[in-house]
Amino acid sequence: MTKLQVHREFCLNTDHLLWAFEIFVDGESVGKISNGKTEVFPIAPGDHKVEIGVSHPWTKFFSEPFQVTAEDDSEVKMTIRRNGNFFTRGAIWNIALNLANSRRMYRIEKG
Repeated sequence: MTKLQVHREFCLNTDHLLWAFEIFVDGESVGKISNGKTEVFPIAPGDHKVEIGVSHPWTKFFSEPFQVTAEDDSEVKMTIRRNGNFFTRGAIWNIALNLANSRRMYRIEKG
């Protein structure tokens, strides 16, 4: 079975510090990942669309989809990073500003 390894970059100064992100592969939830953690999820070989989602009382968002191709018996590595810079991360007003542009709050990168 092929593995999807997802690392969520630790971010102390963020509005989502305590919230686990849900990992979706081809629209199906495969698990959750906490701040600063690395998780491994089994996936079938082939082409997949990976997204992250967060839902809590004041906001709900999904990342832009990220396409991956998984070879048989291999490991695909991905990293979740917060968009923005030190001054915009976690600012209270940033929550309101990002509601309309929530897909841009986090990005998924290969590796």
